[in-house]
Formats: sequence, C-alpha cells, structure tokens
Amino acid sequence: MSWRSMLMAIAVVEADPCFGEDGVATEITPADAEAIRSVIRTQMAAFRSGNAERAWALSSDGIRKAFQSADRLLKVVREKYGPLASPKQVFFGEISITPEGLGQIMQVIGQDGRTHHALYMVEQDEDGVWKVNGCLLIAPREVALAA
Repeated sequence: MSWRSMLMAIAVVEADPCFGEDGVATEITPADAEAIRSVIRTQMAAFRSGNAERAWALSSDGIRKAFQSADRLLKVVREKYGPLASPKQVFFGEISITPEGLGQIMQVIGQDGRTHHALYMVEQDEDGVWKVNGCLLIAPREVALAA
C-alpha cells in the first residue's frame, strides 16, 4: 500500500464514492459496507485477544502468502501496527475505491490516546466473502509551529 493509494482513496471518496478505477460505476451496498466493517472489527478483536487463527481466517490469500503463518501475522501486527492490535477507539469513515481495490478509511485511537489514520484494504474471495487484504496505518506526527 502506497501513500499515493491513500491519497487517491481520499480524493476518490470526496469526488464520487461509487466510481470504479475502470471507469465503471461500482455500487457499495449497505450490506457490503456492513460486511466489510464487520470483518475488520472481527479481525481487530482477534488481534486484541491473541487469536492468531481467527485473524488469519479473515485474511486474503495475498496476506496469507506474504506472512506465511497466523503466528507471524499476529506478531507483525502487534509489533508494527500496535494501535490496530489494541485500539482504544475505532471510527469508520467512508469506503473508497482505490487503485488497490476497496478501502475502508478509519481513525484509530491508540492506547496512548494518539489518533492514527488507517486505510484497510478488503477484497471478496471466490465465495463472495469479504477478507482483509492489507492496511496502511499513518502514525501521527508532532509538528512544532514557529511563533
């Protein structure tokens, strides 16, 4: 997931959340939106509880290939994506169509109270079940303003 994809997601959702990358209108139904949010919530709960197998079951084939095991996925998420493994609060924004596929824009408040922005990528498997296909987490930066 690149910064460009994140910026594209934000731009696309602002312009027209139902416009696909191939120029064809793509409707995200309320049922799809709820299913997408449910799989993300369920995977985050699995990370929080340490249920690596449950988190793994909700991951796309691409994620499984990249991480190679449920335990490795859980370890990386806990080490590199801590706010996703143990959020204090989660706010779901729009679902956007990006060059990488469908993305759920989110705000995640970490245990330290800091706000992170996330773009959770999702895809449907061959059975039409939504799976997590990656996440871009943007950590907050402290910026000092000159007086």
